[in-house]
Amino acid sequence: MSSAARLDTVEGPRARILIFSRLPRKGSVKSRFARDAGEDAALDLQRAMIRDLLRNLSSMAEGDPLAEVLWTADGEPRGSELAETFGALRVERQEGTDLGERMSTAFTERFYLRRAAKIVAIGTDLPTLTAHDLSVALSLLDSCDWVIGPATDGGYYLFGCNAGAWKLDILKGIPWGGPSVCEATIGRIRAEGQTVALLPERRDIDHLNDLLEFDGDELRTLAPDTWTLREALAARV
Repeated sequence: MSSAARLDTVEGPRARILIFSRLPRKGSVKSRFARDAGEDAALDLQRAMIRDLLRNLSSMAEGDPLAEVLWTADGEPRGSELAETFGALRVERQEGTDLGERMSTAFTERFYLRRAAKIVAIGTDLPTLTAHDLSVALSLLDSCDWVIGPATDGGYYLFGCNAGAWKLDILKGIPWGGPSVCEATIGRIRAEGQTVALLPERRDIDHLNDLLEFDGDELRTLAPDTWTLREALAARV
């Protein structure tokens, strides 16, 4: 458990948005995209998607729900790297050996130490997510135990839970990175006799083709930096 979490024991915002992100550094982000388009393009994509997503969620920088960034990187952040990447959002380093452990740690700390009532977690691979999308997910947690946004590759772009339903081991042993992540997670939830609301299936951006085949109008409107990169890459293909 991080030292920041141990100190944050007073009641805060009841709803939390957790944005899991890698710091944009060449050679350590978007490995599948890098295999398709090169490490420079992968770095540009990571930066563009972060900018677009945070722009869409700017209304959640303060208040309830509260958006926070949980970052990871190889090594320590350099100088003002965190502020330059994530702006004024609250930031905290991810803790854990895999995604399931990192998410479990973050949820547990906020439910038990920070008195959160409901939490929704996202990554940065779907830069067209909006504050409205996340508000819908949080609202569903008033009537369901869990909420999941399935991705077309078998994972999910959004994962959320309310405090009364949270179980520490729900994500333990999930086959992260494979095509059965969403199915396995839903199976775990239902095996516990709990309810899960499913959002519309959406395509996130892991490979070059994911970007090139993404809906152009949606990308141009909601993720203009990512769209600009797509246009540049499409001209090279």
